Amino acid sequence: MGIPVWALFALSASCFWGLAYTMIGRLIPTGISASFILGFVGIITLPTYMFNLVRSGTFKSSIEILTGNKLLLLFLVIQAFSLLIGQYLIYHAVALKNATSAAVVEITYPLFTCLLTWLLFRDLQVTWPIAIGGLLIFCGSALIVLKS
Repeated sequence: MGIPVWALFALSASCFWGLAYTMIGRLIPTGISASFILGFVGIITLPTYMFNLVRSGTFKSSIEILTGNKLLLLFLVIQAFSLLIGQYLIYHAVALKNATSAAVVEITYPLFTCLLTWLLFRDLQVTWPIAIGGLLIFCGSALIVLKS
């Protein structure tokens, strides 16, 4: 039995996020601001995403879906601002401590994903393995915070 494709994608994303944290850990101590870094990321990513939207043909259909359902547009705006604020806050956490410590504490986000999914949508997506894994992650992060 091999690793499912979704898990390979998630692990690969984790690897790239780890690389991004590593780079942030080197950039921020030099005095480059979080806002500058986020702006630079936006300059790099916007053309890439627009190219992929046009190439895949999903730009028009996505716009049609959003114009047909204003609630989805609200969800998209909240999601975008949540990512923006989260990135800004994690960069400041790295500046105050270090990339590894900030990343280990930030990894508690699955707990908040579960909690907010239930609070906002009454959708409980928890199994025993997810609950136990989440508890271990939370305990590990708490250990880092309490011992630092």
